[in-house]
Amino acid sequence: RRAHVSKALLARLAAADAFGSLGLDRRTALWKALAIGEDLPLFACLEDDETEAPNLPPLSAGQQVSADYHTTGFSLKAHPLSLIRADLDQLNVVPAAKLTELQDKASVRIAGLVLVRQRPPTANGTVFMSLEDETGLLNVIVWRRTWERFRKVAKDAVALYIEGKI
Repeated sequence: RRAHVSKALLARLAAADAFGSLGLDRRTALWKALAIGEDLPLFACLEDDETEAPNLPPLSAGQQVSADYHTTGFSLKAHPLSLIRADLDQLNVVPAAKLTELQDKASVRIAGLVLVRQRPPTANGTVFMSLEDETGLLNVIVWRRTWERFRKVAKDAVALYIEGKI
């Protein structure tokens, strides 16, 4: 109240988990922010702490990371691929940190969040992509024919699973 921060801004900060240092988890802070109403004379003497948030279950790690990406575009809690690494391991997807251990021209499966897509005019249709997994960066060259074949997916995907050669 002293800072005259709007209800909408408080809700956005709460959704982004900005009140952890005040001892409020994301859900409790959002509940409190959304419960703020206009100051009516009848309730002027009530303290903010008198409105308790319900006992909400804690968010799972995946829900926390998803909420972080939804509100801020990144997460300090975990990398999204670390949450599915066991599944990726079953598919023989190699983490970025282990790619240097493979032989030149070895077949490989990789997965990562798409950071950059570049299609320079001088590259004759070749697309350069940078992906990121929980262990590092992956640089990918996509030849023109392959790009044209998978363009719909590769152009807009937030994350990709790719099979190719080192």
